[in-house]
Amino acid sequence: MASDREQDAEIALAMATSTNKFARLVRMMM
Repeated sequence: MASDREQDAEIALAMATSTNKFARLVRMMM
């Protein structure tokens, strides 16, 4: 179960970082 939780955390972290990058890109375009 611990490994599953760690994997979920990694996925959440990756989604957060990608979202931040996307937000920066949008701000740069504006």
